[in-house]
Amino acid sequence: MGDLVNEHRRGQYFGRRSKITGMSTFLSFLAAGYILQAFGREDRVQYLGFAVIFGLAFASRMASAFYLSRKYEPSYAVPADEEFTFIQFLREAAHRNYGRFVLYLGLMNLSVFVAAPFFTPYLLKDLQFSYLTFAVIHAAAIIVKFLSMPVWGMAVDRFGTRRVLSLAGFLMPVVPVLWLFSHDLAYLIAIQVYSGFIWGGFEIAAFNFIFDSTSVRKRATCVAYYNVINGMALLIGALLGSAIVRAHVLFLSPYFMAFLVSGILRGAATVIFIPLLHEVRTVEPIGYPRLFFKIISNMPT
Repeated sequence: MGDLVNEHRRGQYFGRRSKITGMSTFLSFLAAGYILQAFGREDRVQYLGFAVIFGLAFASRMASAFYLSRKYEPSYAVPADEEFTFIQFLREAAHRNYGRFVLYLGLMNLSVFVAAPFFTPYLLKDLQFSYLTFAVIHAAAIIVKFLSMPVWGMAVDRFGTRRVLSLAGFLMPVVPVLWLFSHDLAYLIAIQVYSGFIWGGFEIAAFNFIFDSTSVRKRATCVAYYNVINGMALLIGALLGSAIVRAHVLFLSPYFMAFLVSGILRGAATVIFIPLLHEVRTVEPIGYPRLFFKIISNMPT
């Protein structure tokens, strides 16, 4: 898609695209919660609910694959002298803008997955919420994230990916920590609204940073190596979170320490790596408070 979209309008385009895909995600999430709730909590009947959900997901994936196969694909060839191995990429990562970006996202996603797998058992087991309530809580983040993405996207085009990425990165660490203070439903929905807003900015900025900091010929390889590092980071984060939950220290809930550690690691990743990243395009300078105000004031109401 980086070859098909004008570089000066990428943020706006991908923001609008994410809004559309987000609405479908939001509706499917609520539908899944309703289906599971309708089939009840009895094991035998509950399995039928999951079967219905998986069947619908399979049909949707097949339809998606059909439309993807009809998308125009520009010609692509990489000269032999521009090829590089994964080991070469790792050796140069700390000295290159894109490499530092990949290390940042890897550490950030590791930090996120220290807590991410455990929000579901916390809501369903510890708090005993129904599937429908669970779906509503998560749907709040989904709808806000994708409603905010077009606004974040326009900010990326105008003020640059690094500025938006750093703003969202500095606001993100508090998200898992907020889960420690209350289990009230309205409070948890409010956290999800905040989380969805911040993740909207972080994801759209990170996505566009890849296009800005890689050349067309090397982009596919760079993205592939990012996915390798990201996959390993997710695995390590989940294993670390599991070890923390099993240790069950300090808090009544075994999940709270994982939430706290996740927040601390997110903050550390941002503090360490954001100062090392550089904006590639020529963009309009803006301070963080003014940027945040512009984003908030342009949010749909």
